[in-house]
Amino acid sequence: FRQGNQGNDKDKYEIQLGERARVETFNKPFGGSWRRLKVGSRNVLVVRVTAKDSSVRQTTQELSDTIFGRTGSMTSQYNACSIGKLNFNMARGNNILNGVLDMSINSNIVGVKATDFENTVNTELIKKVGDLDSFDHVIYCFPEGSIGPSGRDTWEGYSYIEWNRVMINGEECSNLSHYMHEVGHNLGLDHSGRDGGKYDDGSDYMG
Repeated sequence: FRQGNQGNDKDKYEIQLGERARVETFNKPFGGSWRRLKVGSRNVLVVRVTAKDSSVRQTTQELSDTIFGRTGSMTSQYNACSIGKLNFNMARGNNILNGVLDMSINSNIVGVKATDFENTVNTELIKKVGDLDSFDHVIYCFPEGSIGPSGRDTWEGYSYIEWNRVMINGEECSNLSHYMHEVGHNLGLDHSGRDGGKYDDGSDYMG
């Protein structure tokens, strides 16, 4: 696989195949429809949330490194996967350090539905930064203890397709694959499945 290096060829790509390779073409993805791929620069706000009864172990800098670091981060991985056409930038503003805002919530989280706690955080965050839709992505790192969409407190993450919110839970805030997966949903990507299994294509982060 290589990219052209002269003039108009720079936007053209060539795939070299072996003698026994088979190529099939199709008009649209199996069982789906074409989505417009996201390119350009996207503004990301990370929110490190502390509740009255639980706190996040990862430091502000650790979260920033996981998402914005030069290597081995969400930003570097998406940049590589898009061949440099999709980039994530740190949000800037009062009390935002390297793209991350520390925020304490005067509410408990243990035993509370994650979606209810999310609404509480949204309300308080708007008071601090204004319109949340002014960011391309708002990523929350929640402390452990809430009840996730599956009905358990061991949930890893959830997000919204083609909307800018991402929730990651507790220790999973150190897991790069969760950020890649959930932000993929923000970008319009669905799960990567095969043979009837919703997540069974493990060749990419959406499986």
